Amino acid sequence: MSTMAVPAPFTLPKEVVDSLPWEPLAGCAGVINKTVYRAGDVVAGLVWMRPGAAETPHLHGHGQHHVWVLEGTIRIGETDLPAGSYLHVPEGLLHAVRDAGDGSLVFYVFTASR
Repeated sequence: MSTMAVPAPFTLPKEVVDSLPWEPLAGCAGVINKTVYRAGDVVAGLVWMRPGAAETPHLHGHGQHHVWVLEGTIRIGETDLPAGSYLHVPEGLLHAVRDAGDGSLVFYVFTASR
């Protein structure tokens, strides 16, 4: 009789998340990133933007990302998204996100195309 491994949820208690390092986002002054999950083609993490900070315009030619605004307000294009808002950036779309207030925190999930 063969036994199959039963999948288990991946969990990170708050104290572990708090202990993970914040790292500067390359080329983006005032923007830092904390990766909380990475497996294959999926990355999840947090991005903190200081007041007025912005990403440089970029595109993901090989994937898409989903963003949930946890604190503050971000702006993409001409649209302001306050805490509680959701953003989907499809593959190949040139975009830049910037803080539109007193600093902002977002949770993102990036998934690469297969």
